[in-house]
Amino acid sequence: MEKWYDLYEKYRSEFKAFADFVKWYNTVRFHESLDQKHFLQTPENAFWSRLPVESKLNVFLKRMEAEINVFGRI
Repeated sequence: MEKWYDLYEKYRSEFKAFADFVKWYNTVRFHESLDQKHFLQTPENAFWSRLPVESKLNVFLKRMEAEINVFGRI
Protein backbone atom coordinates (compact mmCIF):
# COMPACT_ATOMS: atom_id res chain seq x y z
CA MET A 1 0.00 0.00 0.00
CA GLU A 2 2.84 2.38 0.77
CA LYS A 3 4.23 2.00 -2.74
CA TRP A 4 0.82 2.86 -4.16
CA TYR A 5 0.71 6.10 -2.16
CA ASP A 6 4.27 6.94 -3.17
CA LEU A 7 3.40 6.49 -6.84
CA TYR A 8 0.22 8.50 -6.43
CA GLU A 9 2.13 11.39 -4.87
CA LYS A 10 4.77 11.19 -7.59
CA TYR A 11 2.44 11.03 -10.62
CA ARG A 12 -0.85 12.60 -9.56
CA SER A 13 -0.06 15.91 -11.22
CA GLU A 14 0.05 14.11 -14.59
CA PHE A 15 -3.61 13.08 -14.40
CA LYS A 16 -6.75 15.19 -14.60
CA ALA A 17 -8.69 12.97 -12.21
CA PHE A 18 -8.09 10.31 -9.60
CA ALA A 19 -9.94 7.78 -11.79
CA ASP A 20 -7.42 8.43 -14.58
CA PHE A 21 -4.56 7.62 -12.22
CA VAL A 22 -6.26 4.40 -11.07
CA LYS A 23 -6.84 3.35 -14.69
CA TRP A 24 -3.18 3.99 -15.51
CA TYR A 25 -2.06 2.11 -12.40
CA ASN A 26 -4.19 -0.94 -13.14
CA THR A 27 -4.11 -1.16 -16.94
CA VAL A 28 -1.05 0.63 -18.31
CA ARG A 29 1.73 0.58 -15.71
CA PHE A 30 3.85 -2.57 -15.60
CA HIS A 31 4.04 -4.33 -12.24
CA GLU A 32 7.28 -6.18 -11.66
CA SER A 33 6.08 -8.10 -8.61
CA LEU A 34 3.16 -9.89 -10.27
CA ASP A 35 5.14 -12.75 -11.77
CA GLN A 36 8.81 -13.61 -11.91
CA LYS A 37 8.42 -15.34 -15.28
CA HIS A 38 6.43 -12.58 -16.99
CA PHE A 39 7.39 -9.67 -14.78
CA LEU A 40 6.41 -6.88 -17.15
CA GLN A 41 2.66 -7.28 -17.01
CA THR A 42 -0.11 -4.92 -16.08
CA PRO A 43 -2.52 -6.18 -13.42
CA GLU A 44 -5.19 -6.45 -16.10
CA ASN A 45 -2.96 -8.58 -18.35
CA ALA A 46 -1.93 -10.76 -15.41
CA PHE A 47 -5.59 -11.30 -14.48
CA TRP A 48 -6.67 -12.32 -17.98
CA SER A 49 -3.61 -14.50 -18.64
CA ARG A 50 -4.28 -16.55 -15.48
CA LEU A 51 -8.04 -16.82 -15.93
CA PRO A 52 -9.21 -20.27 -17.11
CA VAL A 53 -10.54 -20.40 -20.66
CA GLU A 54 -13.98 -21.40 -19.39
CA SER A 55 -14.18 -18.22 -17.33
CA LYS A 56 -13.12 -16.08 -20.28
CA LEU A 57 -15.87 -17.65 -22.38
CA ASN A 58 -18.40 -16.97 -19.64
CA VAL A 59 -17.37 -13.30 -19.45
CA PHE A 60 -17.65 -13.03 -23.23
CA LEU A 61 -21.11 -14.62 -23.32
CA LYS A 62 -22.41 -12.38 -20.53
CA ARG A 63 -21.12 -9.27 -22.29
CA MET A 64 -22.69 -10.35 -25.57
CA GLU A 65 -26.02 -11.07 -23.87
CA ALA A 66 -25.96 -7.65 -22.19
CA GLU A 67 -25.14 -5.93 -25.48
CA ILE A 68 -27.92 -7.75 -27.30
CA ASN A 69 -30.38 -6.80 -24.55
CA VAL A 70 -29.37 -3.13 -24.81
CA PHE A 71 -30.30 -3.09 -28.47
CA GLY A 72 -33.60 -4.85 -27.77
CA ARG A 73 -32.94 -7.86 -29.93
CA ILE A 74 -34.00 -10.36 -27.28
